[in-house]
Amino acid sequence: GEGKIEVTFDSSHKKGKQEKTITVESNDPTQPKATLRISLLIEVEFDFETPALNIGRVRKGESVSKTAVLLIKNPSKRSLLILNSQSSHIVARLVESPGGDEGRIDVEITVKPETPAGRLNEAVVAELSDASYPAARLQIAGTVIGNFEVNPETVSFIADTSRAATDQAEQRVQVSGTQDGSAFRLLGVKDFDNL
Repeated sequence: GEGKIEVTFDSSHKKGKQEKTITVESNDPTQPKATLRISLLIEVEFDFETPALNIGRVRKGESVSKTAVLLIKNPSKRSLLILNSQSSHIVARLVESPGGDEGRIDVEITVKPETPAGRLNEAVVAELSDASYPAARLQIAGTVIGNFEVNPETVSFIADTSRAATDQAEQRVQVSGTQDGSAFRLLGVKDFDNL
């Protein structure tokens, strides 16, 4: 006999080469299972090549730059491109790359030296002034290290009420100075949640 298989693929939030595998089961005694492989190439009209850029760890007072790639299928629209950083501490600019692929635009992302210590969770948005495509968003992540560093930044415990408190797991947190040659002293620790 014959059967019909209808496959639906949601391409939203996906780009580039995609591959999926489907297992088909039947009552055929000699081959009850068959594998169907589906592959497709999703062309990107306008978007960043990756949804996020990790800047990594940066010392307070220093600047760091990394490059992201903006994909644009119609290079003639390049002149309509507008870049906006959602933070005054992040600068985004187009980088001219002679002889490069016309559909790929390098975007230099720079963290300014006056960025305060802490985690970075910012975004850069690319838009076309004629609004022919939806805006492309690049999430920027990283950590700006201040005068001291806490590692790890988060600890988790599982409380076991059947065991004595002295038998519970222990986790160590290291606090260290990051400025070379500076004396660093830990003056105290406070539990704001009274745990």
